[in-house]
Amino acid sequence: MYIRDPIYKIIEFDDVESRILSSERMQRLYYIKQLGLTYLVYPSGMHTRLEHSIGTMHLTKEVASKVYGRRVPEFEYAGLLHDIGHGPFSHQTEYAMKKYLHKSHEEVGKEIVAKSEIKDIISDAGFSIRKVMSYFDGGSAYEIVGGILGSDRLDYLMRDSYHIGVAYGIIDYARLINNFVLKGHKLAVYEHAIAEAESILIARYFMYSNVYMHHTVLIAEGMLRTALEKAIENGEFDPKELVETNDNVLLYKLHSTSAANIVKNIERRVLFKRAYYGKVRGDIKLGEIENALSNIGLNADEYVVKLISLRDEGREDIPIVDKNGELIGKLTDFSPFIKTLEDVLKKKYQLLVACDKSKVDEARKAVSKVLH
Repeated sequence: MYIRDPIYKIIEFDDVESRILSSERMQRLYYIKQLGLTYLVYPSGMHTRLEHSIGTMHLTKEVASKVYGRRVPEFEYAGLLHDIGHGPFSHQTEYAMKKYLHKSHEEVGKEIVAKSEIKDIISDAGFSIRKVMSYFDGGSAYEIVGGILGSDRLDYLMRDSYHIGVAYGIIDYARLINNFVLKGHKLAVYEHAIAEAESILIARYFMYSNVYMHHTVLIAEGMLRTALEKAIENGEFDPKELVETNDNVLLYKLHSTSAANIVKNIERRVLFKRAYYGKVRGDIKLGEIENALSNIGLNADEYVVKLISLRDEGREDIPIVDKNGELIGKLTDFSPFIKTLEDVLKKKYQLLVACDKSKVDEARKAVSKVLH
């Protein structure tokens, strides 16, 4: 089977991949937007988790073929399945999974694969389900798919950039992959391809700062979070449904809860307005901001408070090797630009406060008093 794709043009599926794609749990991803509510700012950002999963599978095939010298079908299946555990609106309901189900989307995905027909599809074809599941367990497949240079990141940067119509995520992925080498269990890059390694981190920075962390996107996300949490706390929505439902069904169900007005405002793009958006210290106490907003008569479901950081906590540096494949250092040792960028991001925090436009002036003054 072949599928046309705007990034890679033609993507080929083997029989196992075709059967996985046709499974009920994978088909659900057709109805989950890759970028959640980002379409409220970038209207063409309506592509789905399924498209991204297909692209990730395709790139996994290229990455594995380069570093292992052969196809590793199980890794390709892991690439196709890596986001199967996402809830509605992708990352924008992840917090609810963690808070109420105590699981990440990776943990949910692992359970889905283990309990669904997908496990049998893979095993019956003679492939190792253990090797596929190594993605969810942080094993070999994880580095190829989910690592800092993995197929997941390469695809979402290029695909998101393409669909929303910006140039931030453009990467020379073919040259980058051609200069991958496996060092231990980590993907490394040859010294002569440092510029390409830099490009993926630069692309990620610009996509996060201009798209994923756009203030209007964060406001809409905050409103959805408030609506979902309100419905769950009032016993009107079972958080277990997050692993079964999709974007449209979630909104439909929330229309029948005490959070209906918030959902209607999201759908009509009647969003909270910025009261404060500026640089702050990383040790700011958000509880003080929330108390100040409460003191001017705002309820918890009438504002959004978000501390924004673009720092990639816990991210490992990219290993660099010489032409003989010997480790000679890390990217930050060879790239003053990336080193400077990371040093800046360690200290860069922004506070976003938004509320109904009728209270914006009061909220701005209240927040300013706390900060100054």
